[in-house]
Amino acid sequence: MLLYFFLFVIILTPSQKIFADETYVYCSTIKKQWNWLNNKSVKVSGEWKVKELKNIRFIRYFKIDGGVNFVKELQNLCKNEFGQHYLYAQPAKSALEDWYVFGYEDGSLEPGINTYINFYPRFR
Repeated sequence: MLLYFFLFVIILTPSQKIFADETYVYCSTIKKQWNWLNNKSVKVSGEWKVKELKNIRFIRYFKIDGGVNFVKELQNLCKNEFGQHYLYAQPAKSALEDWYVFGYEDGSLEPGINTYINFYPRFR
């Protein structure tokens, strides 16, 4: 009977993420020059999200744990390591990915270079 109770609870309990996503940080300029922050040794945690913009366009971003102050610290590290033209700290898992930005719980996004998605499937 106890086994049935646990199965019932597991089935009816909404699944939640136990672990946050992790991604690397790179630094970029307005002209799309970029370098991995600290030789690709800086990882941050958070969650990949998609935000709908106007005209059926979407943007993928990384909702970072730590908030605005943490991103400002990353941006300062970028400027210190690569120079004042490296304004943006941005998330990526690899060099082959599109351009993404950091975002926050309220849906606001950090400035940076980003790739727009013109189609995002309804069933995600």
